[in-house]
Amino acid sequence: MEIYKRTLKNLDFLLIIVDFIFGWAAAYKEKVGFQLSKVVNTLNKFLFYALLLFTVGLIEIKLITLVPLLSLVAGYLALVELRSIARNFEIIF
Repeated sequence: MEIYKRTLKNLDFLLIIVDFIFGWAAAYKEKVGFQLSKVVNTLNKFLFYALLLFTVGLIEIKLITLVPLLSLVAGYLALVELRSIARNFEIIF
């Protein structure tokens, strides 16, 4: 179970990186150009997701052990990132 949770967390961070690459390609395709604010938003998202997953992991370990909170939150974050990647994919192609 621990390997599964670690894989989900790593998948979320991998999806953030893929979303950044696809977002950069979509901006290039629309000729918007490079914006530092978008990079800062990605870094903020990366830090927020890390803090959220860490906090939910602690809550799951210390308080609520019956509900797999970490898996639910990590799965939701992965769905959010996949939706963003799909939107950027539509712009690119």
